Amino acid sequence: MAEAALLSQARVQCGVCVAALMCTKERRAAAMTVGGSTRGTPMDRAVNIGPVLSERLGSVGVDTLEQLKALGALRAWQLIADQTPGEECVHTLLALEGAIRSVRWTAISRQERDRLLTAAGLR
Repeated sequence: MAEAALLSQARVQCGVCVAALMCTKERRAAAMTVGGSTRGTPMDRAVNIGPVLSERLGSVGVDTLEQLKALGALRAWQLIADQTPGEECVHTLLALEGAIRSVRWTAISRQERDRLLTAAGLR
C-alpha cells in the first residue's frame, strides 16, 4: 500500500511517470536534454500518438508534446529509427509532424509530406 502511495506521489511531482514505475534521475535528465522540461502535455494526449509511438518516444527521452515540438518531427523520427532499425516508416514520421501541428497526418498537404519524406531519405 505504501508503495502505491509513493508511486502516486512521484507521478504528481514530476508529471512524466506515465510508463515508468518510478521516476529516475536518468529519465529526467534525458527529458531535459531533449526538450528542456519534464512538464507539459503528455504524449498520449497528442494527435496521432498511440501507445506504441508514445512508448518509443519515451524511450528516446521525449515525454511531452513540447519536447517533440522543440526537437522536430524529423529528428525525433531519426532517434526512433536509430533505436528500432527496420521499423522506421513513413506513417511514423507523418504522425509526428501531425502531432506537432495538432492535426491528423492526413491533413498535411501532399507538398509538405513529400518535403518531409525527401528530408528523411524515404523518397
